[in-house]
Amino acid sequence: MGKVRRGWVKLHISCDIANHLSVEVTDEHTADGKEFSKLVNSAMDTVGKGVR
Repeated sequence: MGKVRRGWVKLHISCDIANHLSVEVTDEHTADGKEFSKLVNSAMDTVGKGVR
């Protein structure tokens, strides 16, 4: 039997008190800092559009 390669799936979530939500799903090779920037930018876009 061969060796089984297992990996991780990361779920990056950003939300605030008004329930603005941003979500990104990545693999274990994606840097958390890179996703943080995307989440913040997505949240800022949502707030700027007045979406609730």
